[in-house]
Amino acid sequence: MPAVSVILPTCNRHQLLPLALKSLFQQTFKDFEIIVVDDNPIDKRLADNNQLVALFEDKRISLIEHHQSIGCANAKNAGIRCARGDWITYLDDDNIYHPEKIQLQLERAKSTRSPVVLCGICYDLGLRKRLSQVSSSEFRGDEILLQTIPDTNTLFHQNDGHSIYNEEIKMGDDAYLFFNLVQRYSLNIIPNVAEALVRYYILNIDRVNTSGATEYWMGRRKIYLNFVKKYSRSSARIYLARILLIKVKFQPHNWKLFIKNSVRLIKIGGIKEWRLIVNVLFAKIPWTRRFVIS
Repeated sequence: MPAVSVILPTCNRHQLLPLALKSLFQQTFKDFEIIVVDDNPIDKRLADNNQLVALFEDKRISLIEHHQSIGCANAKNAGIRCARGDWITYLDDDNIYHPEKIQLQLERAKSTRSPVVLCGICYDLGLRKRLSQVSSSEFRGDEILLQTIPDTNTLFHQNDGHSIYNEEIKMGDDAYLFFNLVQRYSLNIIPNVAEALVRYYILNIDRVNTSGATEYWMGRRKIYLNFVKKYSRSSARIYLARILLIKVKFQPHNWKLFIKNSVRLIKIGGIKEWRLIVNVLFAKIPWTRRFVIS
């Protein structure tokens, strides 16, 4: 049985998938399996793509086919159900791993005996890059709520047979799984490999849309209601103020609400919240939106 299972869901990214797979083939740690979940419609099956067939000859790869798009959370759950490794990690089809990603996170998990480990991430916009989650080797208490970036690609966790994604959530399903793990294991410390072990490519597309406001709010509201109560009241208020502001990011207009929520966040969290406010501002302006990383 492999030590680690890497779950890689893919949909309409045939041209990018080879880069993701090659980053797995280059891992310094070798005892892992790759579960590729084909979430493409039947006319775009991976098995019918001659340019990808050679990549699937690697014996570590298992291919799960759905013949229709079932959604990201559902696709990852399909991979989880087939995972044989003691540990699970994830890779989106438009991102890549650093060669030591699996090795370093596995070593950190074993040395700390923690069932959950995070790592740093590099957001790549071509001419602009930003590193996140690379300044701390662990997160404690309220830092888990306010400072972690529990992106799917940074998450490394124990395969306990119970950890699944909430399929009702369309945005923030990765964060929901993370906080669910934190609560289930009663964790007050989350180890982190303070290196950018994942490169996250920001595609040159319009990622902000009005329909996303509802989906974002539904996901984050579930997190707030189900998991935030274990943290301090002040941190819970900051978290709520942040998600109310970010919700406005997905609404092209509504400037009054942007100003109102920005003022509220500054009052609760202080001037250090300026970066998020600028991020939301740039996301709302069409000609600066392409420079927004996260």
